[in-house]
Amino acid sequence: MSQFTRVTADPDFATASKRVAKLHEVACLVDALIGGDRSPLIADPAELDLAHGSGSTLARARFDDFAGQTAALAAAGIEALLGADNASPAAIDHLARQIDAQIARLEALLIQLA
Repeated sequence: MSQFTRVTADPDFATASKRVAKLHEVACLVDALIGGDRSPLIADPAELDLAHGSGSTLARARFDDFAGQTAALAAAGIEALLGADNASPAAIDHLARQIDAQIARLEALLIQLA
């Protein structure tokens, strides 16, 4: 079973909106490491799921693959920060901005599907 299959089989990641919401939560947690207090706001979940469901099989697979890559990026970044003796606020901020940029690309992919 591939990593992608494991993630998409998890009920917490069963829909496009749940995947995007979880990534927003991760970005908020990373931001909290440097004292940030943003909230995990996302686009309307129903709209995200409708866009995902109305896309072609190829477009949905592209979104799903990119969502998996984004989750892997976030996990690797957090793992690196936790492994560092003294992670700098700049490194933490950079990771949060990278996750945000990936989320924006995911949401843009979904908008294109609609």
